[in-house]
Amino acid sequence: MYYNTLFQAGANRGGREFLSSYGHQFPRPSRVLVADPKRERARSLAKRWQDRGVEAMGYPEFCEDVIMGVPGDSVGMLTVDSVRPMVDVIEKRPDLPIQWQVVGRGVGNPAPVLGFAGTVVKGDVDAQLSSTLLLDNLSPYASPVSSRHITGDALNARATSFTRRSLSRHSARRISLLDYEPEDIPGGRLNLFFGTEQMPLVVTEGVVEPFKEVKKKILEIESPFINNDRDFAVAIIITDRVELFIVERRRRGRGVRLNTTFGQPHYLSPSVDNQQNNGAVVTD
Repeated sequence: MYYNTLFQAGANRGGREFLSSYGHQFPRPSRVLVADPKRERARSLAKRWQDRGVEAMGYPEFCEDVIMGVPGDSVGMLTVDSVRPMVDVIEKRPDLPIQWQVVGRGVGNPAPVLGFAGTVVKGDVDAQLSSTLLLDNLSPYASPVSSRHITGDALNARATSFTRRSLSRHSARRISLLDYEPEDIPGGRLNLFFGTEQMPLVVTEGVVEPFKEVKKKILEIESPFINNDRDFAVAIIITDRVELFIVERRRRGRGVRLNTTFGQPHYLSPSVDNQQNNGAVVTD
């Protein structure tokens, strides 16, 4: 894919990891615009692009303000700390292809570390709506502090670092696919990363129901985002939380392998740690 300008929102750890993952095998942008409200972070990341021979400018401003001046021949890469601004960027500029990523930690101790990613190409209303719905509902649980204060222990810290790296490599690959038709993007337009696994992600709205009823609906779900011969994830959006399920293929159909929550847990199955702590989203 050829594009003139890369708009990079977020010069945090995710943004820096993306640059490190963006190797010479990918198309090099003519120009990079970096938006981050922390002046030194914006300038530092722009300087790293310049060191690669790319014209780059750092804007110490909020990405949702800068985006309106971004040229139409651009693509966006979003790794914003507070999550909600990514929704604003996607909604304000539906004409721009966009890749986004978020690292999160669910419920439990130790809590599962999860990565979320979305590829939104021009005209893909399904991916756009699913992305904004998920990000908007994850944003209340975005922590304003560094991930060092969230990961809690060395195991979670290593898992967070590994997941961030996996997400960034995925995003670097996806940037070169942003001119594809939605149905031609391999592996699904929204994805969940769990350990070494990457799987398609379906986002849907739900209501409070007994776990048994929710599980039945999840195991029967059909969506263009998933392939029936592989594992996939489902994020159910409820008023005060996001319930996440990983569905695996089994010899006799499907089964739920993992259920975790961002927000106040409700659907937790008996096999899941039932501690009542909120999930924490981290993106730095």
